[in-house]
Amino acid sequence: MAAPKSNCFNPDGRPKKEIDWVQFEQLCGLKCTQSEIASMLRINVDTLCDRARERYEEDYSEVYKKYAESGNCSLRRNQFVLSKKNATMAIFLGKQWLGQRDPEPIQPNNKEIKLTVNYEGNPPKISAETVPVTNNQSAK
Repeated sequence: MAAPKSNCFNPDGRPKKEIDWVQFEQLCGLKCTQSEIASMLRINVDTLCDRARERYEEDYSEVYKKYAESGNCSLRRNQFVLSKKNATMAIFLGKQWLGQRDPEPIQPNNKEIKLTVNYEGNPPKISAETVPVTNNQSAK
């Protein structure tokens, strides 16, 4: 095996590639996937995880969560703007990223309240009871 040239020998190994951490944080805010972020930064996914741990002293997933949350504020702001032109898109984004959902419909309990007024006393007596709704009746 040939000996390495003396002018290219690096005893410390390959030099570390510079990472634009501002861009990394912005990509997290845009909710890019891990592989998309690595691709944009032109580094390997494993390198991204290792370097994020060195930089932030936390696991990649924790760092990602922190900066992805900042994207929710921006998304919510844009949702208001979008809703003026495209309500469907605003609803979709809200459900997907902001945890919004359609309200649960109110289910009838198939009972109604029956009030009885007895006028024989002074003052009149009022009593209430719940009774099941039969098929020929409707809940009011």
